[in-house]
Amino acid sequence: MQLNEHEQLYQAIAHLKEPYQEILVSYYFLDMSIKNIADITGLKLSNVKVLLYRGRKQLKEVLSNEKLS
Repeated sequence: MQLNEHEQLYQAIAHLKEPYQEILVSYYFLDMSIKNIADITGLKLSNVKVLLYRGRKQLKEVLSNEKLS
């Protein structure tokens, strides 16, 4: 990834609501497991999985909208 792509990714994540930001950053950038994220946030494992899924979906939408602009 180039620097510009990293910047775009960080900006796209910044457009998401807080729980999605926290889960995505923890999982992808801090290399935390879903179980570790659940333990730290106090969420159930299933809730973390749902937030991760929805966060990815929203991130994809944000990134595709930015490319269209």
